Amino acid sequence: DGTVGSCMQTEFVAVDEADTAELALQRVRRAPREAPVSVLYVLDDQRRLLGRVSLTKLVRAEAETRLEALFEPQVQALQAEAPREEGVRALQK
Repeated sequence: DGTVGSCMQTEFVAVDEADTAELALQRVRRAPREAPVSVLYVLDDQRRLLGRVSLTKLVRAEAETRLEALFEPQVQALQAEAPREEGVRALQK
């Protein structure tokens, strides 16, 4: 339909910044099979996107390490209703 949302993944794994690495791995195991798990999205307590953590980094972390110490805060976010061209421009940066 020409929007960014028409190109977005609808299945993903989201975790809380206060979760431990072990808890996040449990969430990955319970995620739907369709959900890609190379990256997990880290949310705050109000469900706002804070950043992401790679599965590799998560697996290598100590079980009790909190995600707030692991995640990368640089995530590009776009509104689903934005024109597809805006998404293309954002990815080219």
